[in-house]
Amino acid sequence: MRKWLCVLVAVFLLGQAVATQAADALQELRERARREGGVVLLTSVPQLGEPIKVRFEEGNPGVPVRLVLDPNAPGRVVAEAIAGRRNYDVLLWSLPGLSVVRGRGLLRPFVAREDLAPYGIPVGVLTLDGYGLRLISAVYAVSYRPGRIRSEDLPRTWEDLLSERWRNRLVGDAIAVGNWIAALGVLRGEAWAISYARRLRDGGLAVVPQPATVEQLVLRGDRDLWVGAFAHQVEQRKQAGVTLEWVPVGPVTYASQFAVAILDGAPHPEAARLFALWYMTREGRSALEREGFWDVAPGSGSFIRKRYDQRSIRIVLEDERRALRRVELFERIRRIVLGEER
Repeated sequence: MRKWLCVLVAVFLLGQAVATQAADALQELRERARREGGVVLLTSVPQLGEPIKVRFEEGNPGVPVRLVLDPNAPGRVVAEAIAGRRNYDVLLWSLPGLSVVRGRGLLRPFVAREDLAPYGIPVGVLTLDGYGLRLISAVYAVSYRPGRIRSEDLPRTWEDLLSERWRNRLVGDAIAVGNWIAALGVLRGEAWAISYARRLRDGGLAVVPQPATVEQLVLRGDRDLWVGAFAHQVEQRKQAGVTLEWVPVGPVTYASQFAVAILDGAPHPEAARLFALWYMTREGRSALEREGFWDVAPGSGSFIRKRYDQRSIRIVLEDERRALRRVELFERIRRIVLGEER
């Protein structure tokens, strides 16, 4: 018994020493970043960029973030690189866009022994063959208005949505629905996705241009189920006071990935490293959760992950190969659900 106690104490002390070394290394990186004067973050929309900027600045005083928004940021990076300009440090984007930038040789790879190990960051956060770090996992779910549908009547499988019960009761926006069915098609095959899209369309799925319209239709009771929604998206709306809820649907679902990458030739390389790596630490992950961005990787322990595990639903994390295949399927699926193709 005494021997086991000594072993446990030794393990605890070793863990404390490693944590202290990681904190010291991060503080040294923070000081180097401060000397550079800040970091320039390039991403798509303020709903994503603003909270990421605010939380980073709170956790890293003296390292300001200049936020640049562009809905075509990957193209902007490529065009400016061709012109010989390097104006941005970090790109926060989905995997397909990052893949384009990487293909042009414009991303700096992360080296595990230099970029991760000193800060106690596990290699599991790497994506895009080491050129990106997983920042946000967007896992597909179905949303609804509480009180309108009994919990026992909610769908449990994707096939449940095809039942007569849900005829003319489903709604989603065109981009989200196209990506959702395409993502499931990556997992279950193109033929399944095409058939599924046609059956949903023929069952009265309403497809509208904007997510805001989807939300209003569900809240008013004009439609009952929001398909193509992300679990974290619904949680963020709940935090804003909107009366929505979501249900995990399986038996397998797909988690799109938004990753952070350091641009080659970044004008503030140490600040760029700090930005990317800080969000991989426990402190950074906690900051993301406060903004409604939860990790759903195995072992993450997030409450969103637990809700899927409770139903034995397998979550497949997107990688570069799956992301590119999703993009390939998207356009045809979109045309089908819009009625532009039989």
